[in-house]
Amino acid sequence: PGRVILTLGEVGQRKDGSWPDSFRGQVEQAVANISTALIAGGGYPRDIVQLRFYVVGWTESLAMDIIGPVTDFLRNDHGMPHKPLTTLLPVSKLAFPEAKHRIGGRSLTQSLRSTPDAFIDMGAAWINKTTQPTVYALCEKFGLETVEQYTKGDTIEQDHDGRTHRTPEKPSENTSISGPIERFRQIVTIAASERTTHRFDDFPENQDVSLSKWVESKGLWQYPEVRGACEWLCLDVVGRGSNEVGMYYFLDHLQSGPGLEMIATKGDVGPQSLRVKKGVESPTAQYGTKAMSTLARTHCKQMDWLTASGTSAISDAIANDMPAGSILLSSPVGEIVQRNTCEAYVTTESGLRCKAKKVILAIPTNAYSKVHFTPPLSQIKRSLVSKVKPSIYSKVVLSYTAPWWRDAGLSGKFQSRSGPICFSWDVCDLEAKQYGLALFVLGKIATSWHDLSKLEREEAIVEHLAMLVGSELAPKAWDVKEINMAEWSEEEYVWGIPTSSIESGLLMKYDAASRESFGDLHFGGSETAYEWKGYLEGAIAAGKRVAAEVIESLNINK
Repeated sequence: PGRVILTLGEVGQRKDGSWPDSFRGQVEQAVANISTALIAGGGYPRDIVQLRFYVVGWTESLAMDIIGPVTDFLRNDHGMPHKPLTTLLPVSKLAFPEAKHRIGGRSLTQSLRSTPDAFIDMGAAWINKTTQPTVYALCEKFGLETVEQYTKGDTIEQDHDGRTHRTPEKPSENTSISGPIERFRQIVTIAASERTTHRFDDFPENQDVSLSKWVESKGLWQYPEVRGACEWLCLDVVGRGSNEVGMYYFLDHLQSGPGLEMIATKGDVGPQSLRVKKGVESPTAQYGTKAMSTLARTHCKQMDWLTASGTSAISDAIANDMPAGSILLSSPVGEIVQRNTCEAYVTTESGLRCKAKKVILAIPTNAYSKVHFTPPLSQIKRSLVSKVKPSIYSKVVLSYTAPWWRDAGLSGKFQSRSGPICFSWDVCDLEAKQYGLALFVLGKIATSWHDLSKLEREEAIVEHLAMLVGSELAPKAWDVKEINMAEWSEEEYVWGIPTSSIESGLLMKYDAASRESFGDLHFGGSETAYEWKGYLEGAIAAGKRVAAEVIESLNINK
């Protein structure tokens, strides 16, 4: 027989099921229960060599006031020759099960293989100082350095017919957009401005058709250039085709921006105004945050994903503000059971079970289907989950030894109606000698591109870029130092960025329901944002909204 006895889960509860009123009484009862277990196993309290307390909400002084008398009690009353090694493990009142092996969700910053000191964002990458105050305030709070998005130089565009042309950075005064394209832009801008993101019953039901049908009803679908512009705009905004997205949803998404002009603008007021360059150097950048367990921090270090740069620096800094031990990585939730008011049980796929007063789901709406709910979600929420469609977005970053496009007077913006490259941005960090282009593949174009092998996908991207820049610059486009791809539609537990969409005729019915709590279950994913859906600003604002909702509910239930 073994000579070591391990006891687990001994709590300060009496045999009759009652609990002592004080913390001290509960601890002493727990020790008494341990004594009973030891004697049953052939040992005695004096044989204890180690005690481990999992404590919730204890201060250090309270712990000393309680644990000291307990160890004295073991020595004086049970003849223990020495005080046992005593470990206090804080258990947060908040638990954050994270399905993936990393934090950040749709943000993903990684180092380059060829230049380990340089970083690239493979997910969310941009913020705005003026129009997105919540996320910018976090950057200010945590001392994160931002850099202006590079926009100097010309843009290369490929039309619906395959022809390419170079657009000057500052068009001449005589240059203007006219005809069907301008009428299309005007009617979409006006329609979006008439919407409010906080009301869902003021849109004419007979007009909530698909975006393509709506444009057709305005007499513009007959123009090939309008069809191309409409499809490209819908892909750019929500990552779906114009025949897949309801007009009301599309306008609501635009107005959350707010408006077509704002979303389409580059520079100071545009959504791609600033990139997060790097944060304050700290141990957490290398070894994880205090909110993570020791094992989780070790895992982060081994995976080399947690950085002090890019948008991941925002989630890293937020995580470091969380209570110690509260973040549980690689813990996808498989089941949520609600029994009574303020009594819910969350079980991860690994079997970890947490009891909670309130549960917040801050995951993509389409991911709800991966969780078993008891009782089942309301009928309207189940219908929403079955009808929502994730965006189809892939991001490719091509890294070079020099920013050759800048030398050629180009901004790094390439736009194509046919793909595989749909649009792009310059993502250089000159200080880190990181010279890159971020290229986006969207919608049905991305679906077809996914069917290719990895090497074929890479070749298709570089070949298209070489064609767009012309024969003179093509050799430079082909001379790639490193290729990184993030195919978000296939990313487990995310399955698409930057947002989700729904078909025509559904927003008025389901939008309010997407935010409604269900018992003690509250919903705070980025799709529930009122402003800036599909952006970091919207995700953080949605989190703040649902947190305030939970606090109010807990205060009511006191």
